[in-house]
Amino acid sequence: MNKVALLGGMFDPIHWAHVRVAKLVIEKYKLDQLYFVPAWVSPHKTHLTASASASHRLAMVQLALHGLDHVSVCEFEINQRGVSYTIDTLRHYRKSLEAAVSLYLVVGSDVFLNFENWKDVQEIICLSNIIVVYRPEFPFVPLEEIFKTKIEVKEFETLEPLKEYRHTSGKHIYYEPRISLDISSSAIRRSIQVQQEIYSYVPQKVAAYIYDHKLYQKKETE
Repeated sequence: MNKVALLGGMFDPIHWAHVRVAKLVIEKYKLDQLYFVPAWVSPHKTHLTASASASHRLAMVQLALHGLDHVSVCEFEINQRGVSYTIDTLRHYRKSLEAAVSLYLVVGSDVFLNFENWKDVQEIICLSNIIVVYRPEFPFVPLEEIFKTKIEVKEFETLEPLKEYRHTSGKHIYYEPRISLDISSSAIRRSIQVQQEIYSYVPQKVAAYIYDHKLYQKKETE
């Protein structure tokens, strides 16, 4: 393998936009493998509790990805049973992969706005290329607006404004406005609570799993 990407998240639940992003990123960057990495607890959403358990979320990811080429599920973060830091996952893969393999990290434009405050962000930049996909309502902003204190913007060369930047380590940051996470997991959960159909948002097997296990339904009040 020459190119491996990681796509992390709560996947609560996984939906068609996640799958579509994976396919488009694999095609454009000619990836050998892309790993979906469900988090036990996201460091970006520690104030929130996942609506579905880790085991349910993992099962839904496995159902959604079954049969897809160049896509796998990584259970590393779930097995840690704690806050899932991206740097720990990158270190895990960097140690387990051959040195010649290039790592790519796929993130949404929403979480990238706070990228400078991620744990060991300097090391993240040196370990992995970063692909930022578009999340509606979170437009792309220049790197100088992202990196204000902990990272020197001068460490980056702008190859194309709001498109591609190269770090002194040789790693790149790519903005992908045409690859969009245009479905919201929280909106899917709300739809289920008001008994609206979700088949246009999630794979059929995922929808069946949600209904079979009565996930995301409103709790009855006494």
